[in-house]
Amino acid sequence: LASAYHPPHSSLAIASMAPSSCPSGNSAKQPWMVNQRLPVLFTAQLGRKKPAWKDGELRLAAGVASLHDEGGRKLDSTTVSQWLLDRVAAAEELAFERHRVQPQHDPPPPPPPPAPAAAAAEVCSRPFKQPRLLHSVRAAPDPPTSP
Repeated sequence: LASAYHPPHSSLAIASMAPSSCPSGNSAKQPWMVNQRLPVLFTAQLGRKKPAWKDGELRLAAGVASLHDEGGRKLDSTTVSQWLLDRVAAAEELAFERHRVQPQHDPPPPPPPPAPAAAAAEVCSRPFKQPRLLHSVRAAPDPPTSP
């Protein structure tokens, strides 16, 4: 009987907790469950009036938000919270320990090109124009015959 007892902090007790036991009922919405990569602008010039902004990437994974430069080097990190996720969704500036970060939302995708049937209907609605001849075609004169 003593071996069947597991204290609440044991790995068996933690593993037996179902995701539905979370207050929201959906574990994917929890801040520590987010896994994303977002394009950002960042600067290390915290005190300047007009800082120089650089392109980078904010990686959200395993409860940590880490700032990476274009080369993939990790520059700064902080803990993911619901407040941070709300600020990222609203594209508001974030203050890391050594950097300021401005999330960039992807531009909307360009509209799809018109369907081929629509393009064919547009071409057919105009009357056909005869192409203009660029060079007049003339028959070569007969070679002179010798008497």
